[in-house]
Amino acid sequence: MRETVAKYCEKFINLEIVALAFLLPLFFIPVTVEFFEFNKLILLSVATILGILAWGLKSALTGNFGIRHSPFDLPVLAFFLVTVISTIFSDTRLLSVIGQYARWLPSLFSVSVLTALYFLISWNLKEKTLRSSIWALLSSAAIVAVLFWVRYFGVNLFGQAWSNQITFTPLGSPTVLALFLGAISGIAIRDMLAEEKLWKKIALLKLFLILSFTLAPINAIVGWVALGASTLTGLLTSPTILLGKNKIFLPLAIALPIVFAALVLVPPALGKSTFLNKDFPSEITLDLETSWSISATSFRQKPLWGSGPSTFLSDFTRYKPLRFNQTDLWTIRFDKPLNEYLLTFAEEGLLGVLVWIILIIIFVQNLLRNKDWKLLPVGIALLAGYLFTNATVVSSFLLFLTLASAKPKVEEELSQIGGLALGRSRTKEIVTFVLIMIFSILTIAWIYRAYAAEVLQREARNTQDITQAYNFQEQSIAQFSWEANNHLALAQTSFLLANQIAGTANPSQQDQDNIKTLIAQSINEAKEATNLDPLNAGNWEGLAQIYRSLIGLAKDAETWATDSYQKAIGLDMFNPLLRIGLGGLYYQLGQFSTAAGQFSAATNLKPDYANGHYNLGRAYKEMGNKTLAIQELETALQLSNPSVQGYTEAKQVLDELQKSSKSK
Repeated sequence: MRETVAKYCEKFINLEIVALAFLLPLFFIPVTVEFFEFNKLILLSVATILGILAWGLKSALTGNFGIRHSPFDLPVLAFFLVTVISTIFSDTRLLSVIGQYARWLPSLFSVSVLTALYFLISWNLKEKTLRSSIWALLSSAAIVAVLFWVRYFGVNLFGQAWSNQITFTPLGSPTVLALFLGAISGIAIRDMLAEEKLWKKIALLKLFLILSFTLAPINAIVGWVALGASTLTGLLTSPTILLGKNKIFLPLAIALPIVFAALVLVPPALGKSTFLNKDFPSEITLDLETSWSISATSFRQKPLWGSGPSTFLSDFTRYKPLRFNQTDLWTIRFDKPLNEYLLTFAEEGLLGVLVWIILIIIFVQNLLRNKDWKLLPVGIALLAGYLFTNATVVSSFLLFLTLASAKPKVEEELSQIGGLALGRSRTKEIVTFVLIMIFSILTIAWIYRAYAAEVLQREARNTQDITQAYNFQEQSIAQFSWEANNHLALAQTSFLLANQIAGTANPSQQDQDNIKTLIAQSINEAKEATNLDPLNAGNWEGLAQIYRSLIGLAKDAETWATDSYQKAIGLDMFNPLLRIGLGGLYYQLGQFSTAAGQFSAATNLKPDYANGHYNLGRAYKEMGNKTLAIQELETALQLSNPSVQGYTEAKQVLDELQKSSKSK
C-alpha cells in the first residue's frame, strides 16, 4: 500500500511538470486587476506547493528523500540566498518580500517558489516526463501563436474589451510572447532534424514556421535574438549526419522565415503596405543609457547587495538623470530597466551579478559536455534574451526547467523510489513531511488572501457604483493589508464618496458624520500607503493631492499638503510635474512668489515644458510683473500645438496682458 501511494505521488509530480509546461503560457484569468503575471505566479505557486506535498508524502512513505545532485544546485541556491540577503537589507523590505504591484517578479516570494520548483523538478524528472514536457511546450507555443494571428486580423475571440487590443496575448505582452516563441523555436527545428517519420517532420517544420512567422509583425529585438540563439543552438548541437539528411527541410526552415519577415517589414520601410503590414505598437521600455545610469547609481549606494528585490521604481525616481526629461517618455515612472542583468545589478548588487556569472559559466561548461541536453536551445535563448528584456513568470519557469533537466543523464523509465525503508527509521522523512504540511497550509492561506484581495479590487474597478467600489476596497484590504496601492485606491475612493454625499441636497446629520469619517479615512489610508512603501514618490504625491483637496475643510491641510509634496520631490527630484503640483498649491494659497519659484524650477528641469511656462506666466501676472508674464506665455504658446486643451485660454490671457501693457 505504501509503495503504491508513493508511486502515485511520483506520477503526480511528473504529471504536474508536463501540465505546467502546457498551461503556464496559456493561463490567465480576467477576475484580478492584472490578468496575466499574477495569475501565472499563483498557478505556479499552488502547483509547486502541491508537488512538494507529494514529494514529502513519498519520502515519508519510502524513507528516502530521493535527492539527486545537479550541476546547477549551487547557483540556484545562491540565487535564493542572495535574494534573502538583499531583502534583509532592502530599502523597502515589505516590497522586496511580496514584489512590485502588477509585476511581482523578482521578490523573495517568487524566487522561493522558483527555487522549490527547481529542486522538485530536478529530483523527480524522468526521461519520459521531459519528452512530454517538450511536446507540451511546443503545443502551447503553437496555440499562443495561432491566437496572436487570429487577433492580429481583427477577430476578438473572447468578445471582451480587454481582449480587443491588437496586442492581446495570453502571455501578457507581445514582448513576452516574442521571447517565448523565439526560445521554443530551437526545440522545434532540432526535433525536426532528428525525426524519422515524415509526417512528424512536416508537422515540426510547420510549427517552426508558424513560430518564426509570428515574430515578424511583433518585430521585437528580443524575439529575433531568441530565435537566432535557439535555432543556431539547435543546429550546432545536432549531429552533422542529420544536417545532411535534411537537405530539403533545412533550407526551407531557414529561407521561408527570412522571406516572410521581408514581406512584413520591407514594404512599410518603402512607404507601402499590404494586408500583413498593420501598425503594430511596440512596447515602451527604458532606454539603455538611462537604465545603466540608474542601475550604476543604485549599485554605488549599496554595492554588495543592492537596493533590494522589486525596488527599481524607487531607484528610478531617485537616480534618473536630468536628461531623461528631454525624452518622449519623461512622464512615465519605470519599474524595470532595459534588461534583467541591469535589474540584478541595481537590486542585488555585486552578489547578484556574481551569481549570474557563475550560472552562465556552469551553463557553458555543461553545454560543452552535454550536447544532448534537450532544453539547451531554450536556455541559450533566454540567457541571450535577458540582454533585451526582463524575466517573467513564464521565462523564469522555462529557465529553471532547463536547468533542472541539465543532468548528464536524465533517469530512464525507472522508479526513483528504490524500495521501501523496511527495518529502518523513517522519523526524519515523517518530520519533514509534517513541517512541509504546516508550511504549505500557511502559504496556501496567505495566497488565498492575496488572491481574494485582488479579485475584490477588480470588482471595485468594474462597478459604476462608488459605494460598492468603496465596500469592495475595504473588504480587499481586510483580506490583504500589505499592498500600498490598495490603500491609496481606498483613500481616493473615500474622498470621492465624501464629495458625493456632500453634494446631496440637505445632507442629514448622519451624512455629515459620514463625510467626516470618510475624509479621515481618506487621509489615514493615504498615510498607510506611504508607511508601507515610503520610497514611492507616487504615494506621497497621492497624499499631497488629498490634503490639497481638503484645504478649507481640514485644519492645517495646506501644511500637510506642502510637506507631502516636498517629500515626493525629495524622492523624485527631477520630476517637473511635482514642481507644478507644489507650485499650484502655493498659487491656490495666494503665495504667488513662492509658486513662481516652483514653476520656474519646473521649466529649468524641462525647458520645453509648455505647461510649466504657462503656469509661470500666470504667477508673474498675479505678481504684477507683466513683462515676464508675457515672455513666459509667449514661450508656452510657441511650445504648444493650437489644438491642445488650454491653448485658447493661454492666448486670451496673453492678449489681455499685451493690450494692457500697450495701453500704459
